[in-house]
Amino acid sequence: MKNSPPPSWPTPWQFGAIRGRSTTHALLICYIMWHKALDQSQLASVMFVEFAKAFDPVDHIIQLSSIILLNLLSLV
Repeated sequence: MKNSPPPSWPTPWQFGAIRGRSTTHALLICYIMWHKALDQSQLASVMFVEFAKAFDPVDHIIQLSSIILLNLLSLV
């Protein structure tokens, strides 16, 4: 949306990598929400995303070799 305010950071649903908000806290909150929803005959669903592999170290020699091989150096 244009002119909408930026989201606050961290969001209330951000867990992990924040002091005092571990993934254990996320599981506990999800459990409480699932329990409450099921008690009220509502739908209960969740999605967990693991980004650990997205931040694996990159071998820069291989990366630079690939950039040169593909003739992409002018784009870097």
